[in-house]
Amino acid sequence: MARLSKASPITRAAPSWSPATPLVTSTSRFTPQTSNLEVHMANTNEPTRPIGQPTPAPDGTLRAKTTLSPKECRVRARLDVPPSKVMPIILVPGIMGSNLRASTKDGAPRNRELKPGESAWRPPNGINEGISEATKWEDRSPSTRQKILDGPTLEVDPSGAIDLPAAATIAGMNASLARERGWGEVHWSSYGTLLCALHSQFGQFLTCAATPFPSSNWHSLNLFDRRRWNGTKKGALAELEIAEIEKLAQYWYPVYAFGYNWLQSNEQSANSLRLHIEEIIAHWNTPELDCRQVVLVTHSMGGLVARACAKQIHDRIACVVHACMPALGAPVCYRRIACGTESSSPSNGMIQNAAADKFADIAGRTPAHTNPVMAHAPGALELLPTHLYPTPWLSVSPMSTGKQPRQSLAVPVQNIYDFYADILPWYRLFDPSLIDPAEQHRDQTIALQKMTRSVRQAKRFHESVLGVYFHQNTYALYGGDPKFLSYGRFIWKSTTPDSSVNVFGNGKCVERFRGGGRIIEFTPKDTNWFVPSLQDEAGDGTVPTKSAAGCKDVVKEVFSIEGFSHQDVFSHEHALALTLQLVAKGVAES
Repeated sequence: MARLSKASPITRAAPSWSPATPLVTSTSRFTPQTSNLEVHMANTNEPTRPIGQPTPAPDGTLRAKTTLSPKECRVRARLDVPPSKVMPIILVPGIMGSNLRASTKDGAPRNRELKPGESAWRPPNGINEGISEATKWEDRSPSTRQKILDGPTLEVDPSGAIDLPAAATIAGMNASLARERGWGEVHWSSYGTLLCALHSQFGQFLTCAATPFPSSNWHSLNLFDRRRWNGTKKGALAELEIAEIEKLAQYWYPVYAFGYNWLQSNEQSANSLRLHIEEIIAHWNTPELDCRQVVLVTHSMGGLVARACAKQIHDRIACVVHACMPALGAPVCYRRIACGTESSSPSNGMIQNAAADKFADIAGRTPAHTNPVMAHAPGALELLPTHLYPTPWLSVSPMSTGKQPRQSLAVPVQNIYDFYADILPWYRLFDPSLIDPAEQHRDQTIALQKMTRSVRQAKRFHESVLGVYFHQNTYALYGGDPKFLSYGRFIWKSTTPDSSVNVFGNGKCVERFRGGGRIIEFTPKDTNWFVPSLQDEAGDGTVPTKSAAGCKDVVKEVFSIEGFSHQDVFSHEHALALTLQLVAKGVAES
């Protein structure tokens, strides 16, 4: 083990450029005959192999491990000695983006379906896993779903897939270190590319030479076409200046992922994130290192978690970058609870609709599958349209056989949270007969009380915990693409011609259909068949533009990008490049 400290034989070259602390590459060779580390600088002609990144030891020094090799081996171990100032970067994923398992903690409530440590939620990576996972969930009854996805009985599962590309390994990352930093807690297909890109991009800023100069990977980022980013302010993201790179190069940027129990309230997840941030800062704050703040990069609902956390410890956060955040909520959440998960979109091609159909099997194709989970999951309910979402977003459209179609009628709602908890209207969010198939509560009254508490927690989170707060150094990017339609509003469309019935009258659901349709009986002679509307507004397929852009007046800048779906934002070249750029800008301006 190589130990790095002020007394260590490994030393940093005296930089000729004082404002920055450049990365310095040193090489080392162990032999069986000696325990001394022979130190040579990077100008050797002999080949080298990276030995990963050093980590803080309990005594505050930095240590790195390498394998002993015979003296005849001329490939030297190379260790990149980082700057002494540390700025961790933490990814906060979206809903369903964290792996969950049955709790293993002593005293925690026990899951009625799973053994301690058994996987409860593991989003699939790739087509084969997707088909297998869809088949598994399709066979699970509403009762089984409720018992498995029981928030209080679950915890984050750190054992998820980590599939590092060769480039990440070369840049000093390995599977063991990645898992230590939480990369296994999140869905790899959604976030692996981003985590590796953050590590590679921010792992090296300057190349050590007679005069330090910006590394080629940083220059390549400056060459991206900024016109593809569609910012709201002209010139806001010009190429990075040398002074900005000087400041950025003073920091070491270890990259973390923070998985959280997305079934519990985002308020609880924000508290957990705060504790995690404090632990990370304490870990890196040693006699040798200086760590005072972190950077948060979020996706979707993770943005709500990060905002609630930053409100508590804004001084511990240098900047926040939000991607695809439903700042004002999303009507698709109402659709999935009231009707089941949509299995297609008019803007999808055949392959995309096939994938959406399989996702519906996993997430719950009917309200009988979604109600039992969502009724007791305040985190999910906190994605519903908030009191700030533009109204009317919920309507009923009676059908007409005449030439002029009838105008949609806005659902009469005075308080949106009272409506979410109301079980009387036929267009209600929850059906009381569907919320407790597992009979986890003594009777329906108790189940309804718990559902109401979950709605009240969503109201509390929206109005009090979160409010309109954003960290003062925040950027946001989102999908604003008409080729990825989202629910900007939701309409119940009648298929019964020229009905004279009052569509908001007391109606009884007498039958449901695949796809979310339902037959409503108002009187024995007046029966209407209603079907859910289709996606209608530009976005990313999940979050509509009006919600994602709802923070434009309170953050530094928002960016609308086309060409990606909600879950694939970080796999999109220009969105990924912008994310890296915004992290750099945020640190430079902190």
